[in-house]
Amino acid sequence: MFPDLLVTPTGVRILSTVQVAKRPDSTRRGYHFVAVDVRATNTGKLPNCTNVEAFLTTDGGYDYTARRPDDPSEPKLGDLLGGEVATGSYVFEVEDALIPRWLTVLQRTGTWRGCEVRGHVDLIAPRVRLPLTVH
Repeated sequence: MFPDLLVTPTGVRILSTVQVAKRPDSTRRGYHFVAVDVRATNTGKLPNCTNVEAFLTTDGGYDYTARRPDDPSEPKLGDLLGGEVATGSYVFEVEDALIPRWLTVLQRTGTWRGCEVRGHVDLIAPRVRLPLTVH
């Protein structure tokens, strides 16, 4: 997928408001929460120096961004050492009756916690579209 980082969707779930929101009234009327479970593997030998921003595309071509970038359920990719695996979920608030079709991940690069991006970084961050199977 990205150099040294493999992100694989492992499931799609509908969440109740109680599972996601601190207040039941924080969900917009006509919307529900969808969690896309992922497994991320640092296939390299060095610490991962990228982070990922996630988008969900539904039938009809509507795109949704992950609910909160600091969501504790998201996989901690910036902390992965070589060979390590992280699991987690990206949570989206999606309009009722729409079916999730694609998870798009956008690679974000930078320097943090002493971790420097190695090599050339393109000005346009690469995107990868991963198909989702909804049962």
